[in-house]
Order: sequence, then C-alpha cells, then structure tokens
Amino acid sequence: MTGRSLSKGHKVSAEAVRKEGGFSRDVIATAGDCAAMAEMLGIPKVSAAKAAFSLVIVDGGSIRVTGRVQADLTRICVVSLEEMAENLDCSVEVVFREPVEIDARDADDEDDLLTGDEPEALENGEIDLMRVLYEGIAVEMDPYPRRPEAEFDGLSADAGPDGGETRPDHPFAALEALKNREK
Repeated sequence: MTGRSLSKGHKVSAEAVRKEGGFSRDVIATAGDCAAMAEMLGIPKVSAAKAAFSLVIVDGGSIRVTGRVQADLTRICVVSLEEMAENLDCSVEVVFREPVEIDARDADDEDDLLTGDEPEALENGEIDLMRVLYEGIAVEMDPYPRRPEAEFDGLSADAGPDGGETRPDHPFAALEALKNREK
C-alpha cells in the first residue's frame, strides 16, 4: 500500500453547521480520491463516487449527517476471478458529537450500543464528508461480489484431486497410502 489518502477539502466545521442551523453539501470524489478509495478498499478501481449530504442539528448540539451515496466500482468476482462492475446507490446516516459529550453519556444511551447507533466523535470540531462518503461505500459493498452468470463448476463429491479419479473413502486415505507404501 502506498499510503494514499483522501482529499481534505470536504471538511465542514461543526460551528458553521450550528451557526447556520444546518445545510446541504454535495461531495464528488476526484480521480485522486477514487484511486485512494480503491487502494483503501482493496479493489481494482473506483470509477466515480459522489454523495449529497444534509447536515442538521439534533439532540442539543449533535449533528446528524444524512445523505445518498453513489459509486461505480470495479470488483473481482469470487467465482470467476474476473473483473466486474458494481454500482452502489445507498443512504447513510451518521450522528456526530463532541468527544466530551460522548464520554459523558448517561446510562440511558446503552441502547445505542446494542443498536449500533453510537455517535461518531467530531475531530478537531470538524466533520470530514469525504470520509463519510468512503465509509458509506465500504459498508455497502457486497462482501462476496459475484457476476450473475458466474457458475462454480467445482469438484463433484466423487471426484478426486485431478477431477477424474474417485475420491478416497476418508480424508486420511492419502496418509494411509503413504504409510502402506513404506512397508
């Protein structure tokens, strides 16, 4: 890994969101961002990635980011090992709070831990929308991408290692054959 990173130009100040009472932002990944995302995700290519986000104030100063993430990816089919296209179009929702607010949560917030709705900490008072876009893609990607026409023509239950011979009755038959050959 060469250590590529996402561009920093899509950070939004939490103070600006609070001051304006919320707003919308569009994020479009540059070619460099797409290359960095592909490397970070371990896939051949991210052709395009974009998002439309809405930032609103909730729960006494927390900021909820909701939006639609779209991406065109090149993946490797788990069956044929050939490249294939995967198009994502999903919604995201993340709540950001000041780190001290997260640490000072009361016991009623234990439900957040069970539902996975725990808020994210603001970093230096900012929200990195490019990171939200990247994480939306990472979460939504198919963990086992498969071309619709791909079929696995694996070994039958009776096939041996070369596909033609009959398989031994038990998994240690090869070891038994070696043992018998030594006698």
